Amino acid sequence: MVTVILHVGLSKSGSTTIQQTLARNADWLVGQGVLYPKAGRGTRSAPTGGVHHRFFRRASYTYEGPDLKGPPVTFEEIARQVEDEREQAGAETVILSSEYAWNPPLLDKR
Repeated sequence: MVTVILHVGLSKSGSTTIQQTLARNADWLVGQGVLYPKAGRGTRSAPTGGVHHRFFRRASYTYEGPDLKGPPVTFEEIARQVEDEREQAGAETVILSSEYAWNPPLLDKR
């Protein structure tokens, strides 16, 4: 059974520090059976590199703005990429993090 942990931080509540720490320690976490996936987030050099904004933006059917860093992609494609990463890593736990996850319009879409 796979466990998914959603870090749903409010703005200005320390989320960036948590996200940066998770991104910097992603390789170590995989060794512990925990995946902080690259799918759905930017690069480490980008300001949003440790954040899954693309994942949660795509989860909203109402979102029609530009994607962050990278070509447009559907929610289903990102979810499949996350699952592929999880299988390849052999992780039983996945952590996703974005302040967009607490946005009420997202909660009733999927």
